[in-house]
Amino acid sequence: PGGRQKPAFSADLVASIYRDQLGGKAGRSPALRKIMLLEISQYLEAYLWPNFDAEASMFEHLMSIILMVNEKFRENVPAWTCFHTKQDAFPAFLRRVIELGSGERRLTLQEQSALLVFTINVFQSLEDEMVRGTALKMVSLPVWHSLSPGRLQLELHAHPQLAKHWKSLLKKEAKA
Repeated sequence: PGGRQKPAFSADLVASIYRDQLGGKAGRSPALRKIMLLEISQYLEAYLWPNFDAEASMFEHLMSIILMVNEKFRENVPAWTCFHTKQDAFPAFLRRVIELGSGERRLTLQEQSALLVFTINVFQSLEDEMVRGTALKMVSLPVWHSLSPGRLQLELHAHPQLAKHWKSLLKKEAKA
């Protein structure tokens, strides 16, 4: 009776805020004042991140998190602190973010820019153990899939220790 009850999560509310406040309408840039108000109200810490679900969260939820993290960096305040409350969800979140850039949905110029700034922020935050552990796993050996088969064989032959890691990675992927 003495404390306020936490509001139930609504994906529709997140989508509405993204569309109307964060510039999710096509061709509309977000108003900085509105983003700052959402940051002051701890929208990321109190609502977005606690309710993030790697399987169920919609595009608008992901983009809202991205925009709020970018705002934290713009304001030069710690951006990753709230993510430590649910560290086990962070790798799946980052994987979903990376998939946005190569997904079926066509991103607006503003969304592409926000995604790029977010990615830069991630790789400029490697001093954070959680960020480092997740980000580096996604860009080390898995990137080698993009090499041509001939080039891949040349590199693996030139670096036998990497060949062992490569075989291990292929085994893990085959099991998944």
